[in-house]
Formats: sequence, C-alpha cells, structure tokens
Amino acid sequence: MQITAEHILKVANASGIQKTFKRTEHEITDPEELAMVKLEKRKEFENRVRSNRDRVAVWVKYANWEARLGEFARARSIFERGLQVAHTDRSLWLKYAEMEMEAKFINRARNVWDRAVTILPRVEQFWYKYAFMEEIAGAVDSARKIFDRWMVWEPSQQGWMSYVKFEERQEEWTKARQVMERYCACHPYESSYLKYANWEQFTMRDYSAARSIYERCLKEEELPSVRRTQKLFMRFAKFEEKSGELERARVIYKYALENLPQDQRKKLHEEFISFEKRHALAGREGIDLAVTEKRMARYESAVAKNPMDYDTWFDMARLMESRNDIDKCRSVYDRAVRNVPTVAEKRFWRRYVYLWIYYAVFEELVANDRVRTRAVYLEALGKIPHKKFTFAKLWIYYAQFEVRCKDVSSARKMLGVALGKCPKPKLFKAYIELELSLGEVDRARKLYEKFLEYQPYDSSTWIAYADLEEEIEEFERTQGIYELALQQDQLDDKELIWEKYIEFERKRSHDIATGDRAAGLEPSNDTINTTVPDGQSASVDDRNASMNRVERLYERLLSQTSHIKVWLAYANYMKESLLSDSRDSVHSSDNAVMKVRKLYERGYNTLKEQMQQDARALMLEEWKTFEMNIPNNRDQIHSLDRKMPQRIKKRRLVDEANDIWEEYYEFEFPEDVEQQSNSFANLKFLEMAKKWKSQTAES
Repeated sequence: MQITAEHILKVANASGIQKTFKRTEHEITDPEELAMVKLEKRKEFENRVRSNRDRVAVWVKYANWEARLGEFARARSIFERGLQVAHTDRSLWLKYAEMEMEAKFINRARNVWDRAVTILPRVEQFWYKYAFMEEIAGAVDSARKIFDRWMVWEPSQQGWMSYVKFEERQEEWTKARQVMERYCACHPYESSYLKYANWEQFTMRDYSAARSIYERCLKEEELPSVRRTQKLFMRFAKFEEKSGELERARVIYKYALENLPQDQRKKLHEEFISFEKRHALAGREGIDLAVTEKRMARYESAVAKNPMDYDTWFDMARLMESRNDIDKCRSVYDRAVRNVPTVAEKRFWRRYVYLWIYYAVFEELVANDRVRTRAVYLEALGKIPHKKFTFAKLWIYYAQFEVRCKDVSSARKMLGVALGKCPKPKLFKAYIELELSLGEVDRARKLYEKFLEYQPYDSSTWIAYADLEEEIEEFERTQGIYELALQQDQLDDKELIWEKYIEFERKRSHDIATGDRAAGLEPSNDTINTTVPDGQSASVDDRNASMNRVERLYERLLSQTSHIKVWLAYANYMKESLLSDSRDSVHSSDNAVMKVRKLYERGYNTLKEQMQQDARALMLEEWKTFEMNIPNNRDQIHSLDRKMPQRIKKRRLVDEANDIWEEYYEFEFPEDVEQQSNSFANLKFLEMAKKWKSQTAES
C-alpha cells in the first residue's frame, strides 16, 4: 500500500495534531549585546515606517516600544515624526498624550492635549480627557477654563452635560445652573429645555424653578411654536400632576390639544384619557371630553388626507352633536359641504347629498333655526346639476319641511318646480300623497293624469289611480281607468292590470251581495241570465250586472291568452259565485253545475287543441276534484278517469355528435292514443286500396 502526503495530512488532521511554535527565550546579560539588539530592532522599525509611512499603527507601535525601554525622548521624537505625517489622526494624539500621562509627565501631557484641541477642536474626546486630567491633577480652575474654551465651539448636549457634571462634583450649583442656561441659549430646542427642567426637578429638587422653565418653553421668544411637540406638554402635565396641581395639568392638556397639529396629538390624547381616568373630578365628563378630543383628532387626520371621505365627516358631525356643541357641529357641516364632488355622476354625489340632508335636519331639530334650515335646503338644491341628475329625496324633504312650517303653498311650489326641472316617479308620488293628506282629491287626480302622461307604461301608477277612485267610491271612473290602462300597448305588467280589474269587479259584486243580504233581499233564482224577472229589486240587478262584468272580463282575457291560470281562476270564480247563490234551489244548482262543467270542458278542449299537455293534465285534475264534490256523480267521474293521462318516461337525443341522450317525462292521453291508432288504421286501408288499384291496372 502506497502512502501519500495527502493521506498523512488527513490522518494528522483527524487526530487533532497541531503544530506549535515556541519562541526561543533569549536572555541578554551583556550591555553591548543589548545595544546591538536595540539597534537591530530600531532598524527593523525604521524599515517598517519607511515602507508604511501612512500607517499610524506602525508609528504607535514603534513609539510604545521606545517608551517601554524608558527611551521617552526617542518615543516623543517618533510621535512627532508621526504627527508630521498624520496630524489629523485622533488615535495618534491619544496615544501620545496617554504615554505622557502614564509616565506622569503632566506638563508635557498638557502641552500635547493643548496642541490636540487647538488643531482638532471638534474632537470631543480630546476635551473630555484634557479636562479630566486637570481635574484629577487637582487643577480645578484649569479644568473649568478648558471647559469654557470648549463651550465656545458649541459642542453637543453631551459636552454641556459633562461641564454640568463637573460643576456638580465641585458642588458649584450656581455655576452649574449658569452652564445650563448657556446650554439652552446655545441649543434653543425642546430637548434642551426638558433636560434643564428635569435637572432642576430631580437634581436640584427645585420645583418652582422647574415650573418656570416649563413656562418659558411656552413663550414664543424662548421656544418658537414650530419647535414644540406633544412630548413637551406631556412632560409639563406630568410634572404638574406629580406636584398635585391637577387643574393646571388639565389646562395644559387642553391647551396642547387645541394648538398642536393633528399629527402630533395621538400620544397626547392617550395620556389625557389616562389622566382623566385617574383624576376625573366631575363624573365622566372629563373622560368623555378626552375621548371626544381623541376621536376628533383621528377624524381630522382622515379628512385631511381625503376631504371626500364623507363618512368621516358624518362621524365628526355626530360626535359634535353628542357633545351638544352647536357651533362646532355647524362648523363641521360647513366644512364638509364645501367638498363638492368633482365627477358629475350620481353615485359620487349620494353621500354628499346626505350631508346636506343631515345638515338641514340638524338645523331644524337641534338648533331650532328654521331660517337656516330653509337656507340649507335651497343651497343644497342649487349645488346639484339637475340637468344631469337629481335627488328626489331632497326635494321631498324640503317640501315636508315647508308643510311643517305651515306653508303649504311653498311646498306645492317647490314640488312643482321639481316636476318641471326633473320629473321622477318619487316626486309624483310624494306630491300626490301630500295632496291626499290635505284632502285635495281634484289636485291628486290632475297629478295622476300628469304622472300617466309622463309614464304611461307603469302599471302600478294606473292601479294606484284606480285605487284612489275606488276608495272614494267613484266606480265608473275606476272602470274607465282600468279600461284606459288595458288599451295601452306598452304596459310593463298588463297581467297585473287584469288581475286588479277582475278583483275590483269581484269585490264590487261581493259588496252588492252583502248589502242585499243585510237588507233581507233574496238572491236571484237565475244567475246565468242577464234579464231580471219582474218584481225583483234594483240591487239584485246591480249584482247580476256586476257578475256579468266579471264573466265578460274573463272572456276578454281568454281571448288574448289561454294560460292555465286564467282558466282555473275563471272556474274557481264560477264555482264560488254560481254555486253559492244557488244553494237553496235544486234547479238553479243543476244549471250552475252544468255551466261550470261546460267551462271546464271548454278549457280542456282549448288546451288540447294547443297541445299544452301539462296544462291539460292539470285542468283534468281540477275538473275531477270539482266533480267529486258533487253527490251522485259517478258517471261523470268515470268519464274523467278514462281521460286521465299516464306519465311516461322517454328519451331524446340532445347532442348527436357526442351521442348524448336526455330522459324526460311526458303525459300520454288515452284519447290521443286512440286517435293515433284510428289514423294508422285509415292509413293502412288507403295503402291496401292503392295496392289493389295498381294490381288491377296491371291485369
């Protein structure tokens, strides 16, 4: 097996064998040998600094080696040579001064620090160490002078606070306060004053001085308002709260909430709510006020980002209404309605119009100012582009407001203007409702006529007009309205007109019959004939005529459609009217049954001709149900049973390409089967006759 070098290295690494180098210890006892070693070492360092002139670490290492040997003159010379190369390097100055300080050459260290702060006055570390050295050396005045020289350069907050700490250590409290004043004058910012107030409060324990500093922060000449934030007011309020001045703290919170911008109130609101929860003096009033201010701040921020956010405007107005602050609520509405939608599409105007409506309701019900309410409605109506679209709700609310003010003429005038500018069904209905509530039937009729001229295809309008005439018992006008409606070619729901017309005639017939019974009159013995026997009352004539009108209406309807529902409704009416009137007479009862039976048979035959198999089966079911309720009627029932169809499942081809079949059910009537078989037999007979004729001709 051949062993390679790679294999040996792998085994060595796996075994954890590490090669260690041990420096050879060399003890020098001869001064000449020591001088030779120093000379070699210096040559080595000189070669390094010559080849790496810009590397400060080489100069520092060289100088420190000389200092460890006690060759301070050589070390100083090396540092000076290095400073000639990199006089802006702070680490070189630091090592130079630290060497002098470690060797306790105070004056030389002082000279080094003085040169360093003169050349690099913005390096705060030099000033720290310089002043600290003088303080340690007991030269307090010199240290103070150094701090004064430093402060001329307007250092950062840490530099000023180190000066203050120095004076505190010397227990020079007056001078420390003077330094703080100079600091606030040098840095007139919120953080400086807060630092000063905090120092007076916790270090000096002088609450009156701290309060005066907070109050100075609220002066424009001391601290401009643009530099104040919620942090200042929260600190001031907490200071007053800690001092037991709760009312002063509350005033500070309110002042801040009123004067600070919206984006700087969030944390302040939370602190105010927390404060009120701890110290509310008047029940929940303080807490409610804090919550209101917080919500208002959130709403103001939202509408500042999007002035068209009408839902937020609604919330703001409701909030002010809940506080019973009429002026602020009115101000919110005024600001909200100035944001007119820029797009002339109705869907963008809906919420905006509701703002006007809420504004008017507020002025009327909360502020009790009818003059302003009227002005709000008029201004709102002036904002809407009525040529493109309108809002009937606004016109109607304004008219109702004028009615509440007992000015009916103005209400009529405004609704007339609305119908002239932009007629809408809602406006017509509201105007008609107003006139009917005032008992003005003639005006309501004229409005219905105008409404039908504007919209003659609306079945509900015709029905409402007819209902009005029926309600005031103008039956001839009611019939005329229904007849006019049926003459319209483009009714949206003609079936509903027929239904209401027939229902009206049936109701009238029922009312006449009820009146006859109440008067003690006997019903007619022959409800089928239209003539009235001599000696019978005029009310009976009316009732028969009304019943005939219902039958004629059904006949007219059947001439236009043969829907199964119409046949069944006609049959049910005949059963109810004829059979109920002929209960006391056997002859009349038989005639009524025959008439209903003929109607069923007629409907069945019509549906049979039109090949409406499902409707035909349903008609047979209803006919059989009618016959089963008649006593001694087995023959008729058996006759109908023979006509009853069978429900047969069949298949039909849906998709010929994919060979897809569909199953369905179909009614098969015995009459149809028999007719088809007879037709088939006749066809077979004709084929045989044709065959005989051809054979005869051949022979």
